[in-house]
Amino acid sequence: MENDIVRTFSRLHDGGIEAWSFDDNILKLQVSCLYLAEMINPEFEFFYIEIPAVESLSLTCHLKDEESCVLTSPDEIFSGELEIISAESFDDKTVIHLYQGDVSAKYIVAELHLKASEIHIYQHENSEINVDILSKISDDYWTNFDK
Repeated sequence: MENDIVRTFSRLHDGGIEAWSFDDNILKLQVSCLYLAEMINPEFEFFYIEIPAVESLSLTCHLKDEESCVLTSPDEIFSGELEIISAESFDDKTVIHLYQGDVSAKYIVAELHLKASEIHIYQHENSEINVDILSKISDDYWTNFDK
């Protein structure tokens, strides 16, 4: 069974990381995922993600000119225009596959490796929603996508 962090980022497919902070091992992300946010309220654009007690955080980049590199500084990790592709569990970490939309960046795709055990999801009104609700919203969207 997928953990809640994997489930959350899998549901935020195509979402862009618009803002971030990393203080006291708490990662906070503002994720633009308009097609899901609007299903809660037509005026909403973002989800706010909080991941407390982050034990490790790194980004493996697949470079244009070289094989790959690993970034560990949050400033470097979250630079550019990161879009969520998918997520999976690997060993004891969550791996979030990302696309780099900044054409000046040295890489196009990357994997964010994150070790933590819990996640909190908030909508615009700063009210928390759980991953089951996010999953239902996502399932409803994709079920009705071509209708």
